[in-house]
Amino acid sequence: MGGGWLGGGWQGGGWQGGGWQGGGWQGGGWAGGGGSEGMYAMRPDRPLVAEDVSTTPPAADGNASPKFPRTAWDDDLFALTFLPDFFTAKVGGKTWDQYITLNMFPGVVMPNGTGPSTDDKIDDLRILAVTERPEAMGEIVNQHQNQQLCFMQLLTMTAGSHPRTFFVMKLAARVGEVVMMSLKRKFNRPRPTQYYPGLYPPLPVPGHASYPAGHALIAHLTAQVLIEVTTPGTGNSPYQRTLLKLAEAIGRNRVIAGFHFWSDIQAGEAAGNLTHEFLTKMNDPYTGMNFPPPDPMFSYGSAVSYAKDEWK
Repeated sequence: MGGGWLGGGWQGGGWQGGGWQGGGWQGGGWAGGGGSEGMYAMRPDRPLVAEDVSTTPPAADGNASPKFPRTAWDDDLFALTFLPDFFTAKVGGKTWDQYITLNMFPGVVMPNGTGPSTDDKIDDLRILAVTERPEAMGEIVNQHQNQQLCFMQLLTMTAGSHPRTFFVMKLAARVGEVVMMSLKRKFNRPRPTQYYPGLYPPLPVPGHASYPAGHALIAHLTAQVLIEVTTPGTGNSPYQRTLLKLAEAIGRNRVIAGFHFWSDIQAGEAAGNLTHEFLTKMNDPYTGMNFPPPDPMFSYGSAVSYAKDEWK
């Protein structure tokens, strides 16, 4: 879902590689260098390196020392540099793992069984697999790996047309995958197919626990970030309702596919919204600046601020 936007693969650079949520969209990946994955040959008898040609890297911000240009940074890797700030930040005296919390997941009612109305029911998933899965297959396959591209399509944007917004989406994906995997490890809930193999999802069952749903968490976090970015100085984002509807559809399709229980989706939405709330409340040393922080420094607030310029 994050690993593989126009590049990577299902769980990174190929199935079960690295970067399930963050790496790889639009050619990213760990050594993507902005998405360039070509092979560049040179004649051994006439190597360019033998020519007397050189350049001086440009300085930045009036500094005499040369800098690696921001535009050459791989956005996946640049987003990773934010994680230490996220891990050490406190909001209301709470660290991220104290702020982003969920209740225990409910029980599971097997076919023809009984249980509280709040429990997840295998029969609900069976009905959806028969009545809705055939019609939803296109969306299920598309969103399984590349849900962020769905948001980009909705906003008619690309990494080239809105690079700052694209970076904020990368930032959200990297933060979201940390939150998601931490919560999944904590609750370690079995997948629906472990209760009822006959659900037989149309794609490989991900190699991590069920609660909360990662696609739902990332979808709602992405939606909230994009709503923030596309909101003008006054009023609401013109994309707000549609972005939230897309996030809801992504979560629902994970249930239809047999990957998740309904409570997984609800928990994913809650965790995604709390993650966004934490990000917006983090102390930001660059608040109110009328110029970008000196590269390679940035914060969530400054990244959003400059992304908003692309939607004015």
